[in-house]
Parts: sequence; structure tokens; C-alpha cells
Amino acid sequence: MMAPALLVTKPAPFKKLPKVPGSTIQPFVGALYEDRQGILWIGTPEALIRRDYETGRITAYRTGEPEVGSDVVSICEDRSGNLWVGTYGQGLHGFDRRTGKFKTYRHNPADPHSLSNDIVMRLLVDHNGTFWAGTADGLNRFDALIERFTTYTYKLEPQSGIFYLELFEDREGKMWIGTESSGLRHFDPATGQLAIYQHNRNLPGTLSDDRVNSVHFDRSGTMWVGTQNGLDKFNPQTGRFSAFTQQDGLPGNAVGCILEDENGNLWMSTNNGVARFKPQSKTFTNFSTAEGLPGPNLIGWGACFQSPSGEMFLGGFNGGTSFFPDKAVDSSNAPRIVLIDFRLFGNRVQIRGDSPLPESISYTRNLILPHQQNVFSIPFAAHNYASPATNRYRYMLEGLERDWNEVGSDRRQAIYTTLPSGTYTFRAQGATRGGPWSEPGVALCIEILPPWWGTWWFRVICAIAAVCMLWVLHLFRLQRVAREFNMRLQERVSERTRIARELHDTLLQSFHGVSLANCYFG
Repeated sequence: MMAPALLVTKPAPFKKLPKVPGSTIQPFVGALYEDRQGILWIGTPEALIRRDYETGRITAYRTGEPEVGSDVVSICEDRSGNLWVGTYGQGLHGFDRRTGKFKTYRHNPADPHSLSNDIVMRLLVDHNGTFWAGTADGLNRFDALIERFTTYTYKLEPQSGIFYLELFEDREGKMWIGTESSGLRHFDPATGQLAIYQHNRNLPGTLSDDRVNSVHFDRSGTMWVGTQNGLDKFNPQTGRFSAFTQQDGLPGNAVGCILEDENGNLWMSTNNGVARFKPQSKTFTNFSTAEGLPGPNLIGWGACFQSPSGEMFLGGFNGGTSFFPDKAVDSSNAPRIVLIDFRLFGNRVQIRGDSPLPESISYTRNLILPHQQNVFSIPFAAHNYASPATNRYRYMLEGLERDWNEVGSDRRQAIYTTLPSGTYTFRAQGATRGGPWSEPGVALCIEILPPWWGTWWFRVICAIAAVCMLWVLHLFRLQRVAREFNMRLQERVSERTRIARELHDTLLQSFHGVSLANCYFG
């Protein structure tokens, strides 16, 4: 029997984040943040979750335990080490680490210096240490000394009701504000100037969608915008956007949040998994639940965070996930390929002395087949794998094919029929969804013997026989030519003899006639 290939399962690169203990609702993650102490904070519709990596303890803070609002959609830490939590409809909450108490800030219609709205979607601490809160209808600046808010709604928009989804400060201290349905705003707090970018389907180069979920500036200073209809790259010189969508390889057009790894690659949550984008080559590598994602839809409110260690956190409608980018696409994840079977005319070849397969196909490097066994199939598989459903394979039969045949994990078999005699090399390689091919892969030399009438010695005999036959024909022709030559020569000699006799008789008669005449007249 054939020795089976051992399959070693590796941990999935993406890990699911913990849910609220005892939760019975969907695992929605609205916010993610890792503080300076290495504590991970997860915002959910039910509570604020605290995860301590050192102790492994998970604590959930619900409404009244202590007084922190539910449905957490934004989390931030100021320079004093205070944790701020924004909620959807429950206002803003500040957590004092020294006392372990939360303080709540709500909208008060009678107080113009209160929070402008209890829906607090984004929190930001700018380069000066100023604390900002983006709500459902305004941008709020908080003065911690007097605990008062200054709202910039009237400076930003001619009307209220603009739902803010993103708040980001660039290198110049200006803010980029994403909205739910009104495009992208560029606001200068120092001057109050505002620039608006919106989608116009009749004008190329505009924003791809008016819902802006996230804004990210990469290490080169390029701004990327995650919209509900693609990933947009902004050109500040022209003020135009170029969009990347599913047609370019993005797994889903809705882009929730964008992060960047140490190699300059962009990682983003979408409504159909996680994508890695290489700006230089403009190529995407996509990841799904097969790699450990909690679900396909990770947009939500654009929850994401990157810790100083490089670990990334993404969250959305289907829950939250954490991963290290280098491990998600580690080149060592390239699976080693093995041949697991060999079949002739669909039947498995048994391993025995009189068989074409004297040992397991996994260890066979050379195979000799008679000419009538030219229909065979070779199944193959990954020896080590983390996510077999997303593994990729390619194979080629050198001597017959010039290009690779790339297939998915559901077609791990090569089939060849009615091959002519000759020497071939079968090669197979594997790769994970985002990894490189396992060079050089596995190789099997296959020699299909020719029939007896196609062997070299038969051809030599035929060639010798043909030469001999030609030689005999040549000798026969020479004999025939010699006979014809002798016949012609004999004919010519006979003719000349006849002519010579006739001439002799004629001259003799002439001489006799002359002699008789002389006698008669003499």
C-alpha cells in the first residue's frame, strides 16, 4: 500500500477577538484600541471589553457596571493616559485610570458648550494634544480644563445633519473628515477653511463614493480613502482621485479601514474579507474565513488599530480579528507538494514487483510505462498547510506543455490521455492564497516506451533492409543496362558485318565485270 502523506495543520494567521462574556447577539465590533499598557479595548453593541494579554483576563463594562454607555463605536487615549469612549447614542465617556471611574458627557440642548450630539463616531488627539470628537452633526473640540466643547458645525457645513464617520489629522495639522453621504471634507482648524470632495458620476477623477469610511496617509505621504465603492488614491497636485475596485482585484468594493505594514503594503477590511494591497505593483491579495476571519463583512464603523508590535486589529459586522502581517503572508507558508497517487486508465496502480510503480509515488522520481499505458492521472496535495481550502496549485508536463496549469484546491489532479512515446517531466507546485509558489516543487520523470515497431533497433533494421533493397535494385538495374548494351552492341556488329559483306560482294562483282569486259574486247 502507498504510504499516506502526513498533513500538518498550522494555526490560521487570523485570530478571532473575544466576544462579550455571555453575549447572545451578533459579534459586531465597532471600535478597537490598544493602550500604552498593552491592554486591548474592544467596542461592541453590548459593552466595552477589556482584554489583558498578560493575565488573559477579559472584562466587560456594561451600562451601570460602571456607568459607561453601550454600543461603543470609538475609543481613544489622550496624553494624560485617560481613555475616551464614544458611543452610538449614549454620548462620550472618559475613564480615569487612577480612580477607575467613568465620566459621561451628553448633549444638552440648553447648553451650547455641551456635546453637539450623543452619537460620537470618531475621536482624535491632534499634534497639540487637543481632544476632538466627531459626532453625527458636528466636530467638537474639548477643553479639558473647563470641560467645555466648542462645536464647528456652522463653520464646516451650511446646514446641520452631516453624519461624520472619519476624523484624521495630516502632517500639516489639517483635518480630513469622512461623512456618511456627503463625501470628504478638508478642514483647517487654524483658519476655518473648508474644501469639499464629492462623487460625480459625470466627472471622471472624483471621489468614487460619497460615503467615506476611512482615510490613511502612507509613509510616502500619499492619501488613501476607503469608500463604500472602492479604494481611492488622492493626487494633491490635480485634486483628482483614482479608484481601485473589484475589477482590479479588491475582494469587496466597500472598504472599511486601512492600515500599513512595515513593507509599505496596505491592509484593509472590506465587506468580503481582508485585502492586502501593494501600491507599487497595484496588486491585491485577499483573505477570507478560510484563513481564520470571523466572517466576510468587516466594514461596520471602520474599526481598526495597529499596535507598536506591528499587530493589526480589524473589526466589523462579523466580529473582530487580529493578525501579524508578516505571518499572514509568510513565505515559509508555501506548502511542500507531494504526489499522493498514480492511476492508469482511472485505476490505482498497485505497488509490487511487476507493477510500473515499484514504490510509493511520493518517493518515485522516475517512471517507465509501456506504450499502451499512455492514459494516466496524478493526484497531488500540500504536505504542510494552514488553510487547505485556499491553497493554489499549478502543474505542467514538460515535453508536452509550455505553460503552467493553475488550479484551485478542488482540482488537485493532472490527467493526460493518449500521449505519444517519449520522455516527459511532470512538475507541480503549491502556494497559499497570498504566498509565493513552492519552488522548485515536485518533479517526476515519465518515460513512455514506444511499440516494437517504433523502437530504434527496428528502425535500424528497416533502414538496413531498405539500403540492401536499394543496392539489389541498383545491381539489377546495372545488369539490365549491361544486357541492353550487349544487345545493342551485338546488333551493331551484325549490321556492320552485313554491310561489309554487301560491300565485298558488290566490289567483287564489279571486278569480275571489268575482267570479262577486257577479255571480250581485248
